[in-house]
Amino acid sequence: MQERPLFLSLLCIVSFVYYGLLILLFAGSLLFRDYFFDVIAKFTEASFPEVTYYLLVSIGLLLFTTSFIGTIRMWQLRRMGFYLYLLASILTMLLLFLFVSLSLWFLFSSIFMLFCFWLYAKRMQ
Repeated sequence: MQERPLFLSLLCIVSFVYYGLLILLFAGSLLFRDYFFDVIAKFTEASFPEVTYYLLVSIGLLLFTTSFIGTIRMWQLRRMGFYLYLLASILTMLLLFLFVSLSLWFLFSSIFMLFCFWLYAKRMQ
């Protein structure tokens, strides 16, 4: 049996926790829409139709679930897991880029994330 590299183990453990919590949060926000709408209204000036809310939360839930499944596959040392994780991460970055105000932190973290993907892809070859 092939041994999992330390960096991959750390990435997977952090990803399990991160995406697991995001999946719970987004699933909860679908179930308890009124509560989350009140929280959004309290802390932001954002106002959008209910359909947009469900669409954004559903897309987020789909992307985070895909990342979680990709993480499981990477933990099992399957190459397809990397591609699922990469696809979901790039789509998430693109959606954030299109719909959220960007900051310098977002730009640098995205570049760092893409650099890590590139390093891992080089190592897979």
